Amino acid sequence: MLFLQDFIAFKERVQSVKIEDIKIWESFLAVAKQGHFSRAAGVLGVPLPQVSKRVTKLEEGLGLRLFHRTTRSVSLTDEGKVLLPKIESLMADLVETEHYFEKNKSFSGAIKITSVPFVAHRLLLPVLPLFADKYPQIKIELEVSEKMLNLVESGFDIALRIDTPKDSDLVYRKLAPNDLIFCASPAYLKKAGKLKGLDDLKKHSLLALSIHNRCRFKKIDKKVGDFSSAKTFICENGAFLTDMAVAGGGVLLRSIWDVQEYLKTKKLVQVLENYPLETFGHIYAVVPTRRYVAPRVRAFLDFIFEESKKW
Repeated sequence: MLFLQDFIAFKERVQSVKIEDIKIWESFLAVAKQGHFSRAAGVLGVPLPQVSKRVTKLEEGLGLRLFHRTTRSVSLTDEGKVLLPKIESLMADLVETEHYFEKNKSFSGAIKITSVPFVAHRLLLPVLPLFADKYPQIKIELEVSEKMLNLVESGFDIALRIDTPKDSDLVYRKLAPNDLIFCASPAYLKKAGKLKGLDDLKKHSLLALSIHNRCRFKKIDKKVGDFSSAKTFICENGAFLTDMAVAGGGVLLRSIWDVQEYLKTKKLVQVLENYPLETFGHIYAVVPTRRYVAPRVRAFLDFIFEESKKW
């Protein structure tokens, strides 16, 4: 229990701490409510070590222990119990302020998006006209690039990527799995012969990105590179590889999303269906931070997430 002199000293310490990062207070509140660091990390959508690091930073800044920690549970110290309602009030005020601006600010302005090429061409392209119809006052600024740009430094609101974000401060939402398939044009297969098994790949020209050589098969302990041949054609431009396959240049290894339309029109047909590959990552929508996301950006995230359910 805190005595009067202890409370006065505690209050002075809290007031001396600069609130440089709202995520620190957000993490304290999540751990206090969940009673567990792992559950708090799940609620916040950030890695467990990051939550622990933030709480430790807060305790070091205050010079006080805020939680009793055991291997099974976490509970507030007396100091933590005093701090809890104050932080709850602070966070509630911030949420109320956010809601006020969301309700009183129209969906207008620009959204800066960066996307890897095949996601932009195959998945984002049909979504943008629908979004424009619903939100005519919002302008989309899209940059299509294979580069992994820094969202904060480059000023982007959203990134559409394949790799799981490594930066713990980034917030991401999974849209769809990025499955790879083998396919080829009917004309090529008629000329070069059908593929009955993986060993047949060694007789064909494989059209692939170099990174895909490391992809492993689900049913056998082998990777794509184990079946390449002298005819294999490596190019780091996926769109060119797809066009080359349509033109009859070989067996293509590509994301299902990139060749979906060609499969529907029979310009390409899938081969080696009995030898599926492990999922090559997922497609993510990534934003720089969870808080203070503009209403127009949230509207786009919600819209593309709903559209992704149809993919």
